[in-house]
Amino acid sequence: REEAVLEAFVDGAVAAHMRDHDIPGVTVSVVRSGRTVFAKGYGDADADGARPVSGGGTLFLIGSVSKTFIWTSVMMLVERGEINLEADVNVYLKDMQIPEKFNAPINMNDLMAHRAGFEDTLAVFTVSDDTDRTLTELLKEHMPARVYPPGARTSYSNWGSTLAAKIVEDVSGVSYKQFLRDEILTPLSMDDTVLYGTKITDPRLSARLSAPLKSEHGRLAESEYMEIGPYAPAGGMASSAQDMARWMAFHLGAGELDGVRLMSRATHQRMLQRAF
Repeated sequence: REEAVLEAFVDGAVAAHMRDHDIPGVTVSVVRSGRTVFAKGYGDADADGARPVSGGGTLFLIGSVSKTFIWTSVMMLVERGEINLEADVNVYLKDMQIPEKFNAPINMNDLMAHRAGFEDTLAVFTVSDDTDRTLTELLKEHMPARVYPPGARTSYSNWGSTLAAKIVEDVSGVSYKQFLRDEILTPLSMDDTVLYGTKITDPRLSARLSAPLKSEHGRLAESEYMEIGPYAPAGGMASSAQDMARWMAFHLGAGELDGVRLMSRATHQRMLQRAF
């Protein structure tokens, strides 16, 4: 009975939202007490209307929700004693260094709170997914100026978040993609979640990725995916509503899902604490 009421409510809310904002397709999932109680798709996943959106089957790019995987990876390494949140990030970086300024080094807490003091930059959005440039090369080329001392101002930074993903690579000794797969996605059985959303190599998943759609004169038309190439850790993942429900349940479970614990409750709580 409760689930039927929930579905009716979500159906109405989504219908209104899609109508008011001209949205082609939506997936919604709801978690309660560590269990997925609702996952449903609405609308279309292609311009022809041949692929209705499915709550368990359709993949969407998840944008900056991708960053939550970076910070979870960081905290797993913190728990293992391999990252100190208060240490100068230059201690962990290989192949590049952050220039000294203000007599105040940047630490991981600064990156996690978007308070490192970097100048804003849109360079992240100038990179295509088929680039042959490496993440380190791009981070060096696009390094923003340090315009405030760490902790002085809050300024959302895709560059700074991706720098944290590089630190995960440099500390763990494996690519961020491999760390994500081996340490998080596989243990949590998140089989529909991938890092490079627009360049999925698994045909089982690529066929399920929603097309990039827009509304044109009352009809659906194909648009273009947002591409950020090696900056994908900051916003290039793709997933399904079912997998996102598992991700929600993992964090609501303070670092544990279905008996799989990736970090202690204390470490998870530390991740959620205000850093400034």
